[in-house]
Amino acid sequence: ARANPIVLRARRYIDQRYAEKISLSSIAAELGVARNYLSSLFHRDCGVTLTTYIHQVRIGHARLLLSSGVRSLAEVAEAVGYSNYRHFYRSFLRICEVSPTKYLKQLRSAPVPRPAAPVALPPPVAGGDMGQRPPTQV
Repeated sequence: ARANPIVLRARRYIDQRYAEKISLSSIAAELGVARNYLSSLFHRDCGVTLTTYIHQVRIGHARLLLSSGVRSLAEVAEAVGYSNYRHFYRSFLRICEVSPTKYLKQLRSAPVPRPAAPVALPPPVAGGDMGQRPPTQV
């Protein structure tokens, strides 16, 4: 089944702006659709809530940054859009089933060269312009 164009635009928006302060409400406003409508469409097409998808994208990018070994956990958390480290920690633990600290220790003890991030990022949504709005559905 083809994904709804609104869902594709929402995913593209998240993929491009995951490090910014974004939410279901802000994305719905950007796309010019009702919050509940977007939530329902997104969950139906993607199998997860929009908020869960935002966290999955952010944590996927966090894992990539952690594997580079350049930044601290707090810096990584901020770089992927978490202004609160505790929120980052809980999201990381929920998605990866290991704390960010333990994940970092596992990376450091891994043989060199380090493998690519074990959790793949959700596939990016191709092309298109976020400024274009589809006709309002009735």
